[in-house]
Amino acid sequence: MSRSVVVPLPGVYDIDADHEPRKGLCIGPDPAGNLVELLYLQFTDGDLIIHAKALRPVFRTYLSGDRP
Repeated sequence: MSRSVVVPLPGVYDIDADHEPRKGLCIGPDPAGNLVELLYLQFTDGDLIIHAKALRPVFRTYLSGDRP
């Protein structure tokens, strides 16, 4: 039997809002509960994920409200 778990994302952040296309960061859990980071470009017709990996310490600071 398959099941899905929906967990609210801890955060979505603009990290390069001054440039086109804008760059965003999304931090949240993968299906196993491990925290991952997604970097994406924001276009008018949708977003494009350009990076996905396990959450690194440099981005973990975003979860506490601090930014590097």
